[in-house]
Amino acid sequence: IIAGRQFSHPGLKVQFKVPVGFELENFPDKVVAIHENDMKVIFDMANRPKGLGMKEYIADIWAAQAKPGAVKSITVQGREAAIGTVATKGGTAHLLAIANGDGRIFRFGVLASSSQRANAETVFDSVRRNIKFLSNAAARAIKPLRVSIITVQSGDSINSLARLMAGQQGRRSLFLVLNGLKEGNSLVPGQRLKLIVN
Repeated sequence: IIAGRQFSHPGLKVQFKVPVGFELENFPDKVVAIHENDMKVIFDMANRPKGLGMKEYIADIWAAQAKPGAVKSITVQGREAAIGTVATKGGTAHLLAIANGDGRIFRFGVLASSSQRANAETVFDSVRRNIKFLSNAAARAIKPLRVSIITVQSGDSINSLARLMAGQQGRRSLFLVLNGLKEGNSLVPGQRLKLIVN
């Protein structure tokens, strides 16, 4: 589930947030966040070879072709993990592998051009700090937004109905677009409109 800059996966019990300026997109096999400067954050998963530590995974499997620089073992919220950096054709890739405990590895990569090298480190640190592993209760509490059809009542206005929309920013604009309305339109009792709700 994508909500602004945050991605949540109740089944995997993982959640992370990308920095300002990145736009998240969910694909069947990965989640990608792209910035207008072409920097990318990529999250995906891989199977963990039996007995292989995260440091060895990065150095010997994930980035073996690129010959990573120093790969360092760390922990992320108490889980075995490792970080490393590799040179790419056009720049740099910062890599983070986290053991998930179910035979899989969560992989986060930040890819940047040479001109964005310093920014890439900052983005990588931000992503690392904003990874959360969820409890069963927290994972169950995550619900996708849905569209609700409502009937306009006497006294309803664009402002009063827009305030019922989920989220904090841009609710009025989204309400107008969602319902094909323009500024200055009047609502008529009995009219059917859409709201985005939790």
